[in-house]
Amino acid sequence: PPVNMHLRNQKKINRLIEKIAPGEILGSHLHFSQQTEEQLESLNVLHLFIHRDPRDVIVSEAHYLAEMAPWNSLHKYFKRRPDKQKRIELAIKGLNLPYYPAARIRFAHYLEWVNKKSCLSMKYEDLINPKKLDLELNKIITAYQKKGGSLESPKRIFKQMKQSINPKNSHTFHKGGSGRWVTEMNDNNKELMKEQFPELF
Repeated sequence: PPVNMHLRNQKKINRLIEKIAPGEILGSHLHFSQQTEEQLESLNVLHLFIHRDPRDVIVSEAHYLAEMAPWNSLHKYFKRRPDKQKRIELAIKGLNLPYYPAARIRFAHYLEWVNKKSCLSMKYEDLINPKKLDLELNKIITAYQKKGGSLESPKRIFKQMKQSINPKNSHTFHKGGSGRWVTEMNDNNKELMKEQFPELF
């Protein structure tokens, strides 16, 4: 059955957070709210917020919804578009639907996490950069220890973390990388992105 796009209300989010078990690892697209932040802090959760250049996110999202997610309720809208550029345009402009507005509005729900001390904010681009990866992984280990986590051998954990990184294992993986938007977007779509995200240009 198709996956319907909808936003959980705060009560449902609170209930899901309450169910987090000690040592459990979860992934989510979690909008910022003060209640959510406070609840995660009350449970002493190590919260990693990984963010990426919105231009690359748009390119990835357009491909994913058109080619890799036939169960998603947005798939039909993207699949109808005649080519890649029209799909990217759709991802930028959004639809006249409450759950898929323009990109700037969609992404704004996450922005406050970037500078919050309650979570460890990390750039995707740093995590795929061989020159920065070691530093980023050590940040995670340090943050875990500050939360009271105990590690018998931080060096061994570091090695295991590094060896386990393989983006191709993700069901959403397409090409990965950073800065692909430069060649993947046409001039029109770059201008549309510039209108919504002038700070990136």
